Amino acid sequence: MNKLILLFSFFLFFEMCFAQPIASKKISLSYSKITVSEALLQVSKQAEIDIAFSDHFFKRKSTIEIHLTEVSVEEALKKILSKVDVEYEILEKRILIYKKQIPYYTLSGYIQDRYSGERLVAATVYNPTTHQSTISNDYGFYSLTLPAGDTELVFNYIGCEEKRLRLNLNQNSQKNIHLSSSVMLQEVIIRPQNENTPYSSDKNPSSLEINKNSIHLSPSVGGEADLVRKAQLSNGIQSGTDGLGGIFVRGGGSDQNLILLDGVPVYIPYHLLGLFSIYNQYTIRHAKIYKGSFPARYGGRLSSVFDVHTREGNQYKWTGMGSVNLVNLNAAVEGPIQKGKGSILVAGRSLHNGFLLNPFLKNTYFSADSENINTTFFDLNVKLNYILSQKDRLYLSFYHGRDKMQSVTQYPIIDDYLEEEALELDWSNSIIALRWNHLFSDKLFSNMTLTRIVYMHNYSTLNELIFSEEILEEYYYLDFYSNNKDIGIKWDFDYLPSSTHYIKFGVGISNQDFLSEVNNIDEQEILFEEIEDFELDDFDQFRESNGLLALQFYTYIEDHFSIHPKWEVNLGLRASSFLSLESNYFRLEPRLFITNKLTDKLSASASFSRMIQYLHLVSYANIRLPNDLWLASDKDLLPQESWQGEMGLAWEINSSNNKAI
Repeated sequence: MNKLILLFSFFLFFEMCFAQPIASKKISLSYSKITVSEALLQVSKQAEIDIAFSDHFFKRKSTIEIHLTEVSVEEALKKILSKVDVEYEILEKRILIYKKQIPYYTLSGYIQDRYSGERLVAATVYNPTTHQSTISNDYGFYSLTLPAGDTELVFNYIGCEEKRLRLNLNQNSQKNIHLSSSVMLQEVIIRPQNENTPYSSDKNPSSLEINKNSIHLSPSVGGEADLVRKAQLSNGIQSGTDGLGGIFVRGGGSDQNLILLDGVPVYIPYHLLGLFSIYNQYTIRHAKIYKGSFPARYGGRLSSVFDVHTREGNQYKWTGMGSVNLVNLNAAVEGPIQKGKGSILVAGRSLHNGFLLNPFLKNTYFSADSENINTTFFDLNVKLNYILSQKDRLYLSFYHGRDKMQSVTQYPIIDDYLEEEALELDWSNSIIALRWNHLFSDKLFSNMTLTRIVYMHNYSTLNELIFSEEILEEYYYLDFYSNNKDIGIKWDFDYLPSSTHYIKFGVGISNQDFLSEVNNIDEQEILFEEIEDFELDDFDQFRESNGLLALQFYTYIEDHFSIHPKWEVNLGLRASSFLSLESNYFRLEPRLFITNKLTDKLSASASFSRMIQYLHLVSYANIRLPNDLWLASDKDLLPQESWQGEMGLAWEINSSNNKAI
């Protein structure tokens, strides 16, 4: 062992002896414009030594000015490399230049509103020095890995004042950021697109983010601001026949849209035959719509994704709001469960003046002879959240909404014969979700969700032929009934290894019970001999309870990364299966999205995706009112499938040409 130490010491002494003359050799350089690489080659040539380096260490088009006379090689190297982040080492007869080993640390935390404590979705975090950036996820969490040392970060959110944070980053740190609402308006600026627009910029041209404050700028029915009507103003989205609801995106059907409320699917997303949606304006926090280029985390539908998140409630004080318009009464209240730790938000709507709506329905969808038209609806949103620790938070979301319409119409026929038609349309959505947010590390965030969904839809008509207004001669009964129940669990993860690398992955499973029926009875008076006057409810006993039980499972991974400063890729894969006693289906759904920044203003994008849908909406065309029956795929009804490809160009208009008024 002692011999090895002596031998190592000898070689070290030998190298130092030779290194000194190399470093002290005298050279002269005089250039007014020369690249760093060329200057190093001149040093190598004059000193007759090898200098090992890579051109990638330096900016190729960047030049320096250098004038040196009879200076040592070491002094020349210090001068040439003074503005470059590299280091050098003088060996026996060689000089090795290498990149500085700068340590990197991660800054993470939550971005939230200063006054309410609500966490902000899609807030931007930007480092003006390194030009690194990220955005907060659906729960306000952000993570950015930066080089050690003094740094500055800029935090932005639409409707809030910009905040700048200066700090010395010398270890992994957590920092929660509080942004204040902007209340000052110094000037009005007309701009084609900028940071103050209600739609935030997105590298995906097929996606659209809607700010909650911009919903009031959209056309409304009876004074009710509505998210879906706001979305229908964008290109590629159309509404159905006025009053019948339905959203049609780029040629897709109304059943091929994935409508989400806090991450939970909704079957019927509208009230009052589509006059407005289930999204209460007082509860919306953030909405994002995908018309194509679908990320792998979304599945189950073919045409589009409406991902809507509701507010969390004020953690610091109790507040309330309300409105009365021509179609409904709307009210909301929010406040802290424990100040700074948890909050509750309760909002509800109901129809208070059906006498204004009923004449419209009578002259549009019902017969002009209709009497006793009765229209009602209500919905209720409840959201609770509680901070267990810096790393854990619980959410409980509840939604229930129901619509019911009834009418009675009498048609005189001949003599003493009278035909009476009773109609009833009834549908409801119920959703409950329990979420657990957990922060495993500065770079790994998770969200586990337990869900319960109950959907019911019923359309019934009863036509009776009455003689002398008392004696029932015959009747015809038609009934469309659907009742779906889902219970499931999913676990989603966000992993951010660096500012140019974002990975999402997760898994989910749900047990689904589908019950859909179409019943019709066309008989003489034989079933109700003992009942003189019966109603639609008397026919409920003829419904069968047979349904379809199915198990749906999925897993996904999507990787968003940069392969070059001008190239970004979002690569994903989703695997889904649908299992029942009658059939088993398994599908792979690849997703790819690529963007290239051609110039400072012009960028190009291309995408490819496959979508699978295991549910089918069946409608009866002869009925003038909605009759939504959802059927699940079985051995005779194959899953729906779509392959989508897109190419696009985006041009950023120069903000310097904007004019202020």
